[in-house]
Amino acid sequence: MRVFAGVYLLLFCQGLWAQSELLLGIHTDEPAPSIGALLAENPPEGYSIVLEPFADVQQLRSALTDGNIDLALLEETGGDEPGAALITELYPSVLHVLTRGDQSSKNIGEVLREKPIWAGAPGSIGHSVARALARDFGIANADLELLNDAWTVEPEVYFIFGGLLAPDALSRLDGFVLYSFDVPSRLMHGSVVEGIALR
Repeated sequence: MRVFAGVYLLLFCQGLWAQSELLLGIHTDEPAPSIGALLAENPPEGYSIVLEPFADVQQLRSALTDGNIDLALLEETGGDEPGAALITELYPSVLHVLTRGDQSSKNIGEVLREKPIWAGAPGSIGHSVARALARDFGIANADLELLNDAWTVEPEVYFIFGGLLAPDALSRLDGFVLYSFDVPSRLMHGSVVEGIALR
């Protein structure tokens, strides 16, 4: 399976078409509930789709692998899903890093040393890439503070994959600015952006 950032619809390929009711596993964080609701309201002819929410991404992956659900909306994290096949990419994702104040002089290693960071749910692509980049920059696990949720404590850094930000999105995040990884002239010369894309 090719590795992309995005949200994907995957199926567990075992007697799926003999059923009329399909169980679709979704993560409880948006956009999965909204996308799942659209799919459930517009199932293929002759089928119904029942949503099964999971608060934990790893439990959702296990449910797919174990055959407890037929379909899953998942963020790709770089590995194959055993026993599953990709149906479609639902939408592409863009990595957004938002930090407080002027961060133009900092590299991504310094940004990842700030605490705390919301990088998505444990097991998500943002969480995995943040950890991998921290290792690249020699940041010990004890010095990387990734939140388990974005609501208990306000993050100092948002390291998240998602759709393109709406024009007014930053205006709702007072004090935050978009972090710029590199200048265009660094592309094709070992830029951090290319490293992230290769991961």
